[in-house]
Amino acid sequence: IGLQQADFNFFCKYLGRWAMKKAEEYGQLAKEQYGSQRRHTAIKQALNKRLTMDMAILQKMSTVFCSQDIMSCYDRIPHAALALGLRRQNIPETAIEALITTIQNMVHKVRTTFGESAVTYGGNHPLRPNQGIPQGNGMGPPGWSVIISSPCLEFLRSKNFGARFQTPMSEKLIAFVGYCHVDDTDQVEMEKYEGENIDDIIQRMQQAVDIWETSITLTGGAI
Repeated sequence: IGLQQADFNFFCKYLGRWAMKKAEEYGQLAKEQYGSQRRHTAIKQALNKRLTMDMAILQKMSTVFCSQDIMSCYDRIPHAALALGLRRQNIPETAIEALITTIQNMVHKVRTTFGESAVTYGGNHPLRPNQGIPQGNGMGPPGWSVIISSPCLEFLRSKNFGARFQTPMSEKLIAFVGYCHVDDTDQVEMEKYEGENIDDIIQRMQQAVDIWETSITLTGGAI
């Protein structure tokens, strides 16, 4: 956890809420991503997964789930992607510059019960500036939800992965690729036609996981 100046963290929280509000307004948040969204909670996402299981059992549909946790997700957010994503939400360049340059110029110490370390790391390194968003920073969850995970989830959906249901009365088609709460992700694959072989569904899930991992890796992350 990174301990930062209170005024800087307040600024980051304000910027994060601003980005989330704009993303919701512009429809740029993936519907599977429940992290940092208003009226979206982890328990509701858990309920969605439970209801999917119930529907699969009732309709006798073969279903495969794959649960993952992204490794050090905030720490690995590249600032280039962060800046482009925030500009996409019409966040002013000056605010983005203040956020990124402050993080890149931070000098870090390790604090334990025995005191602070004499050795530091970080600081102004033009060739290797600090990247990511420190754990505990108010920009972390919105930055991940808006800039990294939502485009990756939308890309998965465009490739026709995930689950599909048709409601019996309205005949409305419901399609989604999984369940996310910030960096905790559960992907789901269901049979596309009655009697599809379970081995084919498992193979399709492996393809979906490979695409998800590649997308996360290209944006600095790792599973």
